[in-house]
Amino acid sequence: MKRIHYLVIKSFIGPLILTFFLVIFILLMQFLWKYIDDLVGKGLEMKVLGEFLLYSSASMVPMALPLAVPSSTLQMAAMRGMDITVARPEGFALPEVLMNKSREAANASGGSIVESDNPAEAMQDAHVIYAKSWSFT
Repeated sequence: MKRIHYLVIKSFIGPLILTFFLVIFILLMQFLWKYIDDLVGKGLEMKVLGEFLLYSSASMVPMALPLAVPSSTLQMAAMRGMDITVARPEGFALPEVLMNKSREAANASGGSIVESDNPAEAMQDAHVIYAKSWSFT
């Protein structure tokens, strides 16, 4: 592997892990909020509840990765000072907190981030295109 590959992987792994576990946590809290009435007052031990939450969080991995991967890719590119255009369908924006954090990182490193719902405009003069299915987010 070339040195640039290590640099990209090192920049990508941290945001990926952080975003992945954050999304898992949010989905798990949403799950608990939905089923808290069914769990409270049943006399379940903490070990049983812990196992239940562990197995539930494992089933949420397919829902967390479609948001974690593009989020960490955006953050990694922003930290490297790239000029990024996020092409997305209308109504399918990445979370505003993530976009603001990425814009700050891009501004600090000399890059920029623009959002567009026009694919032709977004791909004009592009060097790299990262394709993502927007069906889960």
